[in-house]
Amino acid sequence: MGDTFQLSVLTPLAKAFSGEVVTVTAPGQAGDFGVLPGHVAYITAVAPGALVIEEAKGKRVLAVGAGFVQVAAERVSVIVSSAEEASSLDLGAVQSALAKAESALLERGPQDSDHHDALMDQAMALGRLRAIDALREAGDTAH
Repeated sequence: MGDTFQLSVLTPLAKAFSGEVVTVTAPGQAGDFGVLPGHVAYITAVAPGALVIEEAKGKRVLAVGAGFVQVAAERVSVIVSSAEEASSLDLGAVQSALAKAESALLERGPQDSDHHDALMDQAMALGRLRAIDALREAGDTAH
């Protein structure tokens, strides 16, 4: 068993990341969870949020949408609806998107056909904010 494992982050449109990593921390439905080399195999859901990837050369943070992760001893696959480098996110635009989604939720009840879309927009905006925060916490090691 080595000190790294292969990580792939896939979206419907592209491969967002592929490489050898030391650890990865993903946003789960019940909170964040981490994976180390040699981890027991499992499959679980991923919630919108920050995917923190630690490579030998530093940390990288992706804002990811909903999906799932498949963990094996030497390979982890993260398959999500979207993945963006947290460093490319505009805090003001993310805050504006969150305000718009929350306003739409206040205006529409659960019976409204746009309610579900507003909930998804809110979850994505909150996930992007978590990714921005995680990037700040990663500090100078993030790239």
